[in-house]
Amino acid sequence: MNITGDSLLKEIDPIIIEEIISVGDRKVYDKKQIIYEKGMQANNLFILEQGEIELKGEDEVRFTLSILGDIFGWSSLVKNGIYTTKAISNSISSIIQVPKDEINSVFDRHPNTAVLFYRYLGLNLTRRMKIFG
Repeated sequence: MNITGDSLLKEIDPIIIEEIISVGDRKVYDKKQIIYEKGMQANNLFILEQGEIELKGEDEVRFTLSILGDIFGWSSLVKNGIYTTKAISNSISSIIQVPKDEINSVFDRHPNTAVLFYRYLGLNLTRRMKIFG
């Protein structure tokens, strides 16, 4: 996967990205298909391969993801996390669904990568908090 744009993965070693992808499952979602609902148990992190995903927050505030490598479902990275948005496919979309235990195992094997990932996650959370207020 050749990551560009603002993805959390853009500074991660491509070999580790491939390791993350290898522990996930590729799923294709139809247009308007719900990926997860707000309030559901957050068991997976999602990596966008192709398509467009809309995240809906409180008061129908929307955020659209459309860049290869965009990550969503961050709540899965928190113990007993609950998804705080609803994720819907705006087009036919290919997504890598990575179980939280698997991503944590990769980060346990590569702690420097985990630190880098969480630094970028913090920056992205700040940006999205301004949108979802």
